[in-house]
Amino acid sequence: LKAQQMAKNWDQVLKLTNQLEKLRVFDVGQAEQVRRHALSENLRRKAMDGQALEAAWQKIPAPEQRDSRIAAVAAQSFIALGDCAQARQIIEASLKENWNSELAGLYAECPGDEAVKQIERAEAWLAVHPDDAALLLALGRLCAKQELWGKAQSYLEASLSIEPSCSAHLALAQLQEKLENTDAARKHYRESLELAVAQLRQISGGRRKATL
Repeated sequence: LKAQQMAKNWDQVLKLTNQLEKLRVFDVGQAEQVRRHALSENLRRKAMDGQALEAAWQKIPAPEQRDSRIAAVAAQSFIALGDCAQARQIIEASLKENWNSELAGLYAECPGDEAVKQIERAEAWLAVHPDDAALLLALGRLCAKQELWGKAQSYLEASLSIEPSCSAHLALAQLQEKLENTDAARKHYRESLELAVAQLRQISGGRRKATL
């Protein structure tokens, strides 16, 4: 199993995991963890081939398709290939069973012909999860794409009030730019950059290998 994991032969990893679970080498929790990772990595590996990705997705049992981690990887992969309709279905089905902020945030990455229905669905989620910064950001971005400037600004500002993020500041900067509010746009671009730099410093421990 370890050899197949190192070789990134994810189909074999899944097969061996099932065998080891039957032999009681793994308990259910261990098997599910290994299987979830293998399924996610298998989807990532097929993300550049639409047919291969669809085939891999259809092989995954329905309960595991609803898993937040697997659904997020699948949605990102379908979005990258331009299949936003499939990505939306995956996100909606997973969120129906288990709420996950990452998935909610991805919802704005896959706009379609039914953008108004998307906004209405996201607003229904918001009624249940009013303090979810990622969902508020997604709603702000969806409204901005529909040129609902007032609603977009309200949602983005609400997202920032709960959890300041580079993405929300950037979205607000772009919105203010559309509205020709140059000073406000500049302010949010600056704050987005400052947050991004702070995050990079945190990741690197403040160290820098070379001059910028």
